[in-house]
Amino acid sequence: MLTVAQSGASGCQSSALRTPDDPGKTEVRHIAVVSSRGASRLFHFVRYKRLHYRAIDRIRTGDDEALGTLRDVLAIGPHGTTGDFVILQYTSTSSLSVSIFSEAASLRRTLVMDLAPPNVIDLNWHIAGATRGQLWFCADGFVGYRNALGAFLTMSLSQAPTSLHISPLESAEEALISLANEVLLIDAPKAGKPLETVNLYSGQLASNPPVCCYLADRSIVVAHEDGGMIFPRDNRLAPCATLSIPRSAGRPHAICPTTNNGFAILTTTSKLLVFEPESKA
Repeated sequence: MLTVAQSGASGCQSSALRTPDDPGKTEVRHIAVVSSRGASRLFHFVRYKRLHYRAIDRIRTGDDEALGTLRDVLAIGPHGTTGDFVILQYTSTSSLSVSIFSEAASLRRTLVMDLAPPNVIDLNWHIAGATRGQLWFCADGFVGYRNALGAFLTMSLSQAPTSLHISPLESAEEALISLANEVLLIDAPKAGKPLETVNLYSGQLASNPPVCCYLADRSIVVAHEDGGMIFPRDNRLAPCATLSIPRSAGRPHAICPTTNNGFAILTTTSKLLVFEPESKA
């Protein structure tokens, strides 16, 4: 199953969602694919401070599951490769906490984040977690990593991040971050060492930032207004292939992996470009 979803900073309208406590025109701030099979979605309704979990096989009945009233949801994202998902929220005690849910929307555990950046609610957050307990998160001006033992590493960013992706490996000691005109690969080294960065792409400031994602074999795809490139899993410094995107198709707006190590790009003109690897003779 192929899913490409995008929700801007100002949100989008929920006219197609129709959940029980929404008349159909409420702002939706976050949309996330949370199932390993692309079969479930999370929708964050800002006005009601609620998250709704929707399974694809129940869309026709509108039988969503509400995950309860939350104070301030800052980000939602995948956790591991089995369909779990993670929610970053600002609590009533003025702290950050992370709640990890199963694919069936059952709460597994909640972690208090020993981190309190200024203006926390006003930042544009992204979060993703790994099966073994690691967490990656980023917001305006910084990226952070929490290892399985609870230790934090942070690093400053020159621009506000627009997306965050983590390695498909269970340890997820590597992350991709898109900025306004850059794509960074960030590696979490052993304890006591700082985060390390490789610049995969740097271009001119454009109306649409570059997009990127991991493929199933840990290759990395980067797409931007002038084309793109693919980096193999064993070499993050030199691309093994380049992408050509017709100008008439528009600029890349979102990207996601597909089956068989392919990927799809949603453009600014609403075209969906699907790239598949060459079949071996």
